[in-house]
Amino acid sequence: MIERKANELTELTNQLFEFSMIGDVNLETQKENCCINEILEETLLSYYSIFKEKNIVPEVKICSKKLYKFINKLSLIRVFENIFSNVCKYSNGDFKVEIKETGTIIFSNNAKSLDSITVQKIFGRYFSVENAKESTGIGLSIAKRLVELNNGKINAKYMNKNLIIEIKF
Repeated sequence: MIERKANELTELTNQLFEFSMIGDVNLETQKENCCINEILEETLLSYYSIFKEKNIVPEVKICSKKLYKFINKLSLIRVFENIFSNVCKYSNGDFKVEIKETGTIIFSNNAKSLDSITVQKIFGRYFSVENAKESTGIGLSIAKRLVELNNGKINAKYMNKNLIIEIKF
């Protein structure tokens, strides 16, 4: 139990450090023309074993048109990883991701433990769903900041017992 708590504290410290650095990092100098489709596909593949372990079979719809945006690739990977991490913690076994030709990326999963009031707070720093014992509550806050630093918008809504996160660049 002590080891687990020490690991949780180390992870929280690392995330707090990363969050504090986000405001200081100049992502403008690190931006490049990136294919969002490919970045999403690669990040999804890196989560394959975790999804399998959690019995989550992603339903993926990626438009055939290659979508290029002038962004910081590493920060977009981190955004996707933070969203996937939340899916692994809170999904009831399903997960859908879609990239539309407009460049909108939509993530959705069934989340019966949420409600529309809770979802309004989901990007708040240190917010986590009460039953998440291993969550620091900083992941989606980091994702929001990184999307904004890449001139994008991210929002969340709750419809038909599904958490839906949309990103637009």
